[in-house]
Order: sequence, then C-alpha cells, then structure tokens
Amino acid sequence: ATNPEAIFIVGYGEVPQILIQAKEIGLKTKFLGTGLLEDPNVIKLAKEAAEGIYFTQLQYHASSNDPLVMAFVGAFTKKYNAKPDILAAYGYDAMELLSFAIEKSNLTSEGIRDQLYIVKNFHGVTGDITFDKNGDVIQPMGIKTVRNGEFVWYKNKISIE
Repeated sequence: ATNPEAIFIVGYGEVPQILIQAKEIGLKTKFLGTGLLEDPNVIKLAKEAAEGIYFTQLQYHASSNDPLVMAFVGAFTKKYNAKPDILAAYGYDAMELLSFAIEKSNLTSEGIRDQLYIVKNFHGVTGDITFDKNGDVIQPMGIKTVRNGEFVWYKNKISIE
C-alpha cells in the first residue's frame, strides 16, 4: 500500500518465493540484496519474477584469466564436475586466509586474530582482501542484476572503504 521505491531482501532459500509472491500481488518495486541472491535457484524457481533484482557481489569470475582463479576453478571442476559458484569461492578464500593466519600465529585464538587483522591485499579468488583495524574486510565489490534469466554485472568494481 505504501508503494516502496525498493525492498532490501535479506535471505537465501526463501528468496524465490518472496519474488514469486511479490509478482503475484502485482508489487512493482526494485528488489535489492546481498551476494546470497546469486543462487541458481533464484532464477530456476522464480523465473521472470527474478528479472531486475540487484545485489552486491565480490569480484569473483569463474572465467577469469587470473592464474589463481584458473587453478581453483580447474581443481573444483575436476573434483565436483561443476564450476564453483560464489559460495565455493568464499569458502576457499576463507580457508586460505585461516591457513595463512594459523601458519603465522602461535596457534592461539588471539594470535590467529592478530594475524588476520594485519592482512593487507591478500590475493584470493574473490579479489584482493584487506582487514581493517576492527577486523572488517575491505574488498572491491560490484553490483549484479538478473537480465534475461542470467546473473550479469550491472556495475563492476566499486570500492567500499
């Protein structure tokens, strides 16, 4: 009834149903969200109701020429017979960072934390990763949308600092 300009969706598995129901009731608004919206089920289940959603996303491209990304995609594809999605890329980078921090620390939780806090420009498959003094990640992002039933870049590379 308030005819919102946009609705921010925080969710994962329930997103297709939200988009379907919004379309069924004739809600004409922009839907915004986070990288979790890049779930193949959003397009598969919501179909045309997913058209035009916008969400932030890291700079991960499975088709990148970056040797690190190519090695990751090759190993993942060989093992699972599928290209890795953004969640696989997040997981890979998280484990690489944790491994790096453990190697440099004295194996205490404080030591691991301290090592993570000093990470600057760690080259991962999702882009270069830096932690600030509070432990927050600074990483280039972009905006993606659904166009013609596919996830595509709307605006690539926005610096968030």
